[in-house]
Amino acid sequence: MSGPHPRYEVVIGLETHVHLKTRTKLFCGCELAYGDAPNHHTCPTCLVLPGALPVLNEQAVDFALRAALATGCTVHPHSVFARKNYFYPDLPKGYQISQYEEPYSTGGFVEIEAGGRSKKIRLTRIHMEEDAGKSIHTDAGVGSLVDLNRSGTPLLEIVTEPDLRSAAEAEAYLRTLQSTLRYLEISDVDLEHGHFRCDVNVSLRPHGADAYGTRAELKNLNSFRFIMEAIAAETGRQADLLDSGGQVQQCTLRYHPKTRTTSIMRVKENADDYRYFPDPDLVPLDLEPARIERARQALPELPGARRARFAADYGLGEQDVATLTASRPLADFFEAAVGEHGDASAVSKWLLRDVARVLKERGLELGDPAVKLEPAGLAKLIGLVDAGRTTASVATGSLLAGLIDHGGDPQALMREWGLEAVTDAGVLEHAVDAVLADNAEVVERIRGGEGKLLNALMGQVMKRTAGKADPGTVREILARKIADADPGVGKP
Repeated sequence: MSGPHPRYEVVIGLETHVHLKTRTKLFCGCELAYGDAPNHHTCPTCLVLPGALPVLNEQAVDFALRAALATGCTVHPHSVFARKNYFYPDLPKGYQISQYEEPYSTGGFVEIEAGGRSKKIRLTRIHMEEDAGKSIHTDAGVGSLVDLNRSGTPLLEIVTEPDLRSAAEAEAYLRTLQSTLRYLEISDVDLEHGHFRCDVNVSLRPHGADAYGTRAELKNLNSFRFIMEAIAAETGRQADLLDSGGQVQQCTLRYHPKTRTTSIMRVKENADDYRYFPDPDLVPLDLEPARIERARQALPELPGARRARFAADYGLGEQDVATLTASRPLADFFEAAVGEHGDASAVSKWLLRDVARVLKERGLELGDPAVKLEPAGLAKLIGLVDAGRTTASVATGSLLAGLIDHGGDPQALMREWGLEAVTDAGVLEHAVDAVLADNAEVVERIRGGEGKLLNALMGQVMKRTAGKADPGTVREILARKIADADPGVGKP
């Protein structure tokens, strides 16, 4: 179901779990590294050996502060870590260290654009907690295995109020949140690697009703497509149940992508079932007001503010502005290149068309260490084309690829590789004469009125000059020489 339900209003709340990209885990010194051998990054604290005590990661606290302040939360100087008790094979302690009754931040909002209008999605809280390990279910008949490399990874849990009313709004919220966290440089927010996971709470109520319906929770959805599909599937399930006179049961659900259906995993626990109590091994977190203020002053310009400034300062189209500001490295690169070159429109076109194409071919993004292109290098490359020193085809091909792979000065690279534009009139005239001599039949057809065939001759001239001739100049010479016999040939 893509649009509003005819009988029920859909009410959605989201709980997003975000991996913080700290160097070490939340309560121990184990390195955070992805893709290594199972159980390679563990220690007595991860393994819950007797006498091992947790120590809070200060970098995680700083990252958590950025997220709270960027979303307008109230940061509480005093907060408490608690034990959330439940059994699962990849939770060796039998509890998860989290924050519940006294989180470090509450309130705030994320402003989204959906359906052609702005909407503020209120946040209930952002709190810190540790991640569990990972269960690996094998097909070899040996049961399930447990990898504790992820155990203890610092997480932010970001909880919304039930303010979302459609799958489209949920996607807009998650994409806005993802972009904000990337700007803050506190998480890779990579869905594919589990750095950005979402639980979706869905309930229905008749249109016009005030009371919320009973919610069901879809767990650990890790792609925008699955989130959209799962909301649609659960909306349909609950609507069918209510239409038949049944009642929705508070429960935890699994989404099945192949069938696009949901099924109940277990009856949903309440907070009391987790038996929260303050962790006796961790002192309360007390934040000095000066530390909170330093974090506030260090916040970068966020995506929404940057979009508004780009639109006002650079006169670019709405879609170009949205694309340029979606990534902080791309936005930073753009501004630096404009500062070097001066023409925002030209820089934008090169970045969004030519640079994006080469990066896509290599599976890279601006900001990746493998990308050697610098803003000054791109500005100089555009300048070489503007001055006719090299052709656009050469610049967007060999030269741009070389700058992305190796960096350096585009002018030096152009000279070293012999890619300077052919501007010598004698050389161009000779190339044109040779092509005309080899294509007498085509020339006659052009003289007969088939002017579009001029492009074929242009291609041959460009091939003879290794693509280093200016296409406009080549066209002009071709048209002039053919028109010597017939003044109408080659003219628009």
